[in-house]
Amino acid sequence: MYKKIYILVVILLTVGKANAQVVPLNAAVEVSAYIDGGRERLSFNTHNKDFCDYYVRIQFLEANGFEGISHNQFISTTVGRGKLEIRTFKVKSHPFTYRYSREIYRGNITKKSNTDFIYALPVAVKDTIGATVLGI
Repeated sequence: MYKKIYILVVILLTVGKANAQVVPLNAAVEVSAYIDGGRERLSFNTHNKDFCDYYVRIQFLEANGFEGISHNQFISTTVGRGKLEIRTFKVKSHPFTYRYSREIYRGNITKKSNTDFIYALPVAVKDTIGATVLGI
């Protein structure tokens, strides 16, 4: 009886620890903007806490008083692990205003996949599988 309880506790602790290491998508990458008053610049920064790349796309819903950005403009980049300043814009006139939205996708969506590489499907030896071509 005690052996079964011990095995159950070990399994629960192992599964709990594995789940605790997964970084949720919305917490994996932080996007922030700040005005550097001394340099008169608006800076956009990212902080990727995950181990894989993320594709970040920023849309300006409002942008007044800056060089290089306008209403409804997009900027996008792929960010790796760590902190990165992705873009800066010079303040052109006062008062300035800006609003933005962001979209974050896991992985590098701009990277071309290697179609020459043969990927092995997870099947048992001497087992058969079927494949269907989808019309896309």
